[in-house]
Amino acid sequence: MRPFRNLVAGAVALILLLIILVWQDPIVHFFENVRVFFAGSADPSFNYGSFESLKIENAALRTQCAAASSSPRAPWFSTSSADRARYNLREVQIYSRYPFNNEASVSINAGSEDGIRAGMPVLAAPGVLFGKVKTVERTRSEVETIFDPSWRSTVLVGDARTKAVFVGASFPYLDLIPKNASTTAGDVILNADPDFPLNLLIGNVASLQEGANALWLQAKVDPSFRFDALRRVFVVLNYP
Repeated sequence: MRPFRNLVAGAVALILLLIILVWQDPIVHFFENVRVFFAGSADPSFNYGSFESLKIENAALRTQCAAASSSPRAPWFSTSSADRARYNLREVQIYSRYPFNNEASVSINAGSEDGIRAGMPVLAAPGVLFGKVKTVERTRSEVETIFDPSWRSTVLVGDARTKAVFVGASFPYLDLIPKNASTTAGDVILNADPDFPLNLLIGNVASLQEGANALWLQAKVDPSFRFDALRRVFVVLNYP
């Protein structure tokens, strides 16, 4: 009887382990949501949307400070009035298709009547790249996000500003990193693609691995925001 109980216990442990491995991110998100919920209960003025917005803006500001210390010309990450004057940002709301949300594309509540045009950059927060306007209707537009599998854009990585290709996916990654690059986990990833303002924050290097070709490395990317936490984004109306 005991061997049978041991077999059952082992099978249950294996199933639990597989569940944790497969559903790791949803589990982490669930407990983070619980933590934020109780924080909101303690302080009624607190809400999850504002919490996530602060996290994104703090990430952008940390990157700005790091860039300012290593370069005489800091990238555009500030939320100051001067930067907002340089790039005219329009705050818009994101439609939800819950529970069938598609990270590759979202709809926003602004269209041609609001001055939106195809190709306009879209930011998760001032200074943080989210995507670009793909199609425009009168009062609504579709935005292609950096999680779209067809997304490819040039980026700069780390203090050395190493060139790489950012590849969109549910778990985005960098490709074509030179094998001799000094790239390490934690390095900041900035936009260098002319379709968007220079030096927009994309995220950080999570880990490095061998590429398909022996001459290149690949890197997993930790984006600067959580897609499922966004309620609004910013369209850059005057770029280029």
